[in-house]
Amino acid sequence: MWKYILNRLLISIPILLCVTFLVFVLLNVVPGDPVALMMKEKVSADVVARVRAQMHLDDPWIIRYFRFLWGLLHGDLGTSYKLQRSVTDFMGFSLAGVSMPVFWSALLFQYVFALKLGWLPVSGFYGWRYVIMPAIVLGWSSAGLIARLTRSSLLDVMRNDYIRTARSKGARELAVITGHALKNALLPVVTIMAIQVASLLSGAVITESVFGIPGVGRVAVDAIKSRDMPLLQGSVLFATILVILGNLVADILYSLLDPRIRLEK
Repeated sequence: MWKYILNRLLISIPILLCVTFLVFVLLNVVPGDPVALMMKEKVSADVVARVRAQMHLDDPWIIRYFRFLWGLLHGDLGTSYKLQRSVTDFMGFSLAGVSMPVFWSALLFQYVFALKLGWLPVSGFYGWRYVIMPAIVLGWSSAGLIARLTRSSLLDVMRNDYIRTARSKGARELAVITGHALKNALLPVVTIMAIQVASLLSGAVITESVFGIPGVGRVAVDAIKSRDMPLLQGSVLFATILVILGNLVADILYSLLDPRIRLEK
């Protein structure tokens, strides 16, 4: 298994490189000057040219890309154009930005648990209590999908012959479900759970905006608006790593749930 995990991690390296390269190229093609967006006011062309030179934006894009890779190897994602902060430290703070794409659920939870009952704060991020409601809303839709799939898969497995054999031997119903049926029923569920990682990240912007949390999705959109290349690269890189790790964990769970699956192959 460790050999398989190492191989998957090595394969992930070119995937991450392709993602960062595509993001870098696309953001350079999109019209807009990050210096002009950063200053937000009319300044002379000399000032703009001087700032661009200081930020190395006049260098060829391929040189700037390899400079980004060199910094990435040293754990440095650069400095955000807009925030003037290290992207590595801001991305660490963004890990708390949990959210989900169902904005209506977010608004409903705010109305009931914050405004009416007063149990939790409405929005913001100033401590662990501010994470409770977004975390619950985050798993609301995914939990329903996973529950329905688990039930459907479990009902199909329960019709198999080996389940009837276990029952005929006098095994208790709970032991039949947990020891025989559940492991086989969880295989498609694990697949959906791995896919849900990407789905949750893709719709994170709306709910993060509702709860006022500086999460990864919201940071990525702000970076696109301001043409903040280092911050956008860090956001996309973080999201890509989560998706890769989600699929890797799913593959490992396959082998644990079904011994017939050999990861080394």
